[in-house]
Amino acid sequence: QKLEKKMLDLEKSEKRIRYLYSVLGAIRGVNQLIVKEKNRGILLQKACDTLIKARGYNAAWLGFLRDEKTFAVVVGSPLKADVSRFWKQMLRGDNPPCVERAFIQKVPFMVMERPQDCGGCLLKSTYPGKKSAIIRITHNGKLFGLLILSLAPGISVKDEEEYLLIEVASDIGFGLHNIELEEKDKISEQKLRQSYQKLQKTMEGAIDTIAKIVETKDPYTSGHQQRVSKLAITIARKMKLPQEKIEGIRVSSLVHDVGKISIPAEILNKPIKLTEIEFNLIKDHSQVGYDILKSIEFPWPIEKIVLQHHERLDGSGYPRGLKGEDIIIEARIIGVADVVEAMSSHRPYRPALGIDAALEEISKKRGIFYDPEVVDICIKLVREKG
Repeated sequence: QKLEKKMLDLEKSEKRIRYLYSVLGAIRGVNQLIVKEKNRGILLQKACDTLIKARGYNAAWLGFLRDEKTFAVVVGSPLKADVSRFWKQMLRGDNPPCVERAFIQKVPFMVMERPQDCGGCLLKSTYPGKKSAIIRITHNGKLFGLLILSLAPGISVKDEEEYLLIEVASDIGFGLHNIELEEKDKISEQKLRQSYQKLQKTMEGAIDTIAKIVETKDPYTSGHQQRVSKLAITIARKMKLPQEKIEGIRVSSLVHDVGKISIPAEILNKPIKLTEIEFNLIKDHSQVGYDILKSIEFPWPIEKIVLQHHERLDGSGYPRGLKGEDIIIEARIIGVADVVEAMSSHRPYRPALGIDAALEEISKKRGIFYDPEVVDICIKLVREKG
């Protein structure tokens, strides 16, 4: 008899180890889902599918809360005839007694006796067995939802299994928490992108307005800034400059002559050669442009580029007589594009000199006034690409 009893006890122990091992397998499966799955609904559904493969669970359902007592998502496995009606009821906020009890009692794990605790619940008689386990899904003190397992007939949950199921619910809570964080990050990123787009649109409008003001005062340079911008951008791209610098060049070249707003119209439109005093007034436009733009917070050094676009490598430029590398690359590029466009276009005091004259000018002054690489690329673009 003693031997027989020992054999029975051993068999019970082995059986218990097997089903606990089965629960551990379910935990492992849920954890793998949490690592891989970023969709909340799919995570919950696959977690249910994984759990019912463990011993003694003939049904599982998970509810994800929208607020303290209203469910946003309800999923389960396996599907039965009354389940879809039950889910609709839950999503309307018409919670069955077991759910209300889980909300009120706030204990991590409860076992319900279905015949006496479930009242008129649609699922009361859907599955065999009289007991259900209800586990709260939480993370960092926040209730994310509920996990309910319908237990097979004759099955009771003991301490070890209760602990493991609480662990499963905790892991699911962690997964839901991570998904929530990712969703918040995406919303924040989207809002940031929208704000940036709105800001960029406003800035583009301001730049366009500044450019039009200058061109209204000096009709002979109408379109000059746009053409300089187009050529300067193309040169910068051929030089493989970073996109951020190219964008700074685009914006700077569109407003590089904004300082001309301070010059009397009769000087800008004078049909004969300027006097030295008049030419010195014209030369002030780089400094005036800098003074206008320095108070605007651009993400690029626009005011600095505008200030330097008439500086020359040998120090003969204006307004500060900068030399070589002291002139930033953006200003060196715009400087070449500005000369080529200006010489190619008509002016009040002279007809257009033509593109050949413009290219000859920058070629002769290559390395003296103008950056050699910028000159070489500009000539190649015009000769080969038109």
